[in-house]
Amino acid sequence: MTDPARTPLPVVRLGFYDSQLLIPEAFRAEHTVICVTVEGTVMTGGGRLLAEREPNRLLAFDADPISAGLTHGDGKTNRYDVGGFVRQDQRLLWHIRTQRDMDVRVEVHYILKHATDGGTYRISCGKSAVEKTVGGTDATPQTILTDVLHLHIPAGRSDLEFAPVMLCGGFMHIPDVVLIPERRTERASGPCNERGSDDLGGEVRFV
Repeated sequence: MTDPARTPLPVVRLGFYDSQLLIPEAFRAEHTVICVTVEGTVMTGGGRLLAEREPNRLLAFDADPISAGLTHGDGKTNRYDVGGFVRQDQRLLWHIRTQRDMDVRVEVHYILKHATDGGTYRISCGKSAVEKTVGGTDATPQTILTDVLHLHIPAGRSDLEFAPVMLCGGFMHIPDVVLIPERRTERASGPCNERGSDDLGGEVRFV
């Protein structure tokens, strides 16, 4: 919207469902608005497509809560966390997609609101899973703490899951999880690539 000429943006086709807009540096301000005109049927692959070269921030607010009873902050600064974990069946689920297998560094951000809070959690994706215990001397009320873990994410559609294993006190409050690609591997056949990249499913024009 800041470009009076509405210059068309270059587009790179990533797969059947996905295209990448190449935005000039001059228009990369935090609140830049991009207008898109679509001709034909819009087809989506479901789930969030992960960036391969940049961090992917997954807000707990955007996750699918599994089982009832979880609570949400009011969404203001440093109060956009999800908490209320009291049972092991209360989980957070993010639906994601990748074009290739990815090894990622996982930054789990969490808050321990009381000195007695903590426990053990598991974060998993496909066949890759890791557990971490927090609490005790880590307890710093209202301060966002970070665990650094590592996972392998398979190509195609999958679910990233956060689940309690052992709960102490008020357990933990989760603002977000950040996935940072570590190493690129070859593109693998998967649900994202099951149709040819030349089959566009309609003409797409970006302005």
